[in-house]
Amino acid sequence: MMTLGTALRLGRVSNLPTVATNAMAGSALTGAGIETDTLALVVVASVLAYIAGMFLNDAFDASYDTINQPYRPIPAGLASQAEVFAWGFGLLGASVVFFVLAGWVAGTGWPVSIAGLALALTIVTYNRSHKENAFGPILMGLCRLLVYLAAALAVVAVPGPTLWIGAALLMAHVMGLTYVAKSESGGFVGRWWPLACIAAAPVYGMMVGIGDVLVMPFALALLIADVFALRFIKGTNPSFGRAIPLLIATIPLLDGLLIAQMGRVDLALLACVGFPLTLWLQRWVRGT
Repeated sequence: MMTLGTALRLGRVSNLPTVATNAMAGSALTGAGIETDTLALVVVASVLAYIAGMFLNDAFDASYDTINQPYRPIPAGLASQAEVFAWGFGLLGASVVFFVLAGWVAGTGWPVSIAGLALALTIVTYNRSHKENAFGPILMGLCRLLVYLAAALAVVAVPGPTLWIGAALLMAHVMGLTYVAKSESGGFVGRWWPLACIAAAPVYGMMVGIGDVLVMPFALALLIADVFALRFIKGTNPSFGRAIPLLIATIPLLDGLLIAQMGRVDLALLACVGFPLTLWLQRWVRGT
């Protein structure tokens, strides 16, 4: 049986603050206020879905990892493929249950459950074919978008345009970093669009910040962090291993930016704590 340390490594638990801040942002972008009990259930559901996705990623990639990444837990003999599959699907099922509970507690009904089920199906679809699937970055971005949507649907029946704009910016960021990660084997990023996707959120924040001085610091923080991360993949000796975890860690800064534009600077600052927290946790558990 796998140890707790192996489970934490399989689940890439260092990145969990980014999932919690996604749920916070999804709720805040409705503009309808935040219900603590409902948000807590959405956070738990989203965290379980993320850990499940990471478990399934290793389980589906076991043959590939045996050849290319023998240090991963399954080829290293720290866990069996069957065991990891069982935990992955079990956690994914538990995630859907918590999404159902969130809808029930919030009184918004089945839309939250449907969003949670869509998230689960997208996670499985991505993990089954991401190595050869050109649409893998889109599926990964869609997973994060669905966390925003589920959190919003736990608050309102029909999310407004602010939610969809924010979800699109988050999806673009995740699509960009996922493509950058897929480019690691080739040693360089051969297309411009992933960089444009990553740039979308800070550019949007700067534009909003021109009219709202409280948003500008959050936009600048995200811009600086993204630029700092991307500099690691420039030149003849790129370091994807440093760039990718940092790009993952900037997700709470993006969430904080979007929350700040809703006038909730206090909550935005809390979300931004996820950035240093994720970096600190990545020192103990690899984020990729």
